[in-house]
Amino acid sequence: MIPFKVVDVGGNVTLHCPVSNTGGKFFHWYKQPLGHMMQTVASASIAGLKLTEQFNNSRFKLAAGASQYSLTIKNISKEDEAAYLCQNGTAYFQSFAAGIYLAVNGKLCYVKSNRSFEVRRVSIYGVATILFLLLPYFDFLTILGLRSNALYID
Repeated sequence: MIPFKVVDVGGNVTLHCPVSNTGGKFFHWYKQPLGHMMQTVASASIAGLKLTEQFNNSRFKLAAGASQYSLTIKNISKEDEAAYLCQNGTAYFQSFAAGIYLAVNGKLCYVKSNRSFEVRRVSIYGVATILFLLLPYFDFLTILGLRSNALYID
């Protein structure tokens, strides 16, 4: 099972993904919102670090360290709720290194209909249901720690 983190609307979070020095020079962060196609958030290669156009704004920051890549998301909104996965390797072979489900706790407002509802803390049963629904889409054996890599958050 991949770990999960609950954050409040308006808060900040930094996701860290450990990488091996021998694992290759290519890296990607992906976002997988529940029920939607996977989106590429950022990539890194010999040419440098790059956020994709959709995420290239002041809320997202990509950083590289000697043994990890970090993705910081500021001013969290409900649209940021998703599974975040990191992948690294060579130009010819890449594998998922780790993943986390980011759950956002707060209010979601629909301006057109003037309706709002509050999203309460996610129960362990809710998280288990979400992860069960995501299971067919990922190679969780790789993500879950059958490797020594683990994703952690601040």
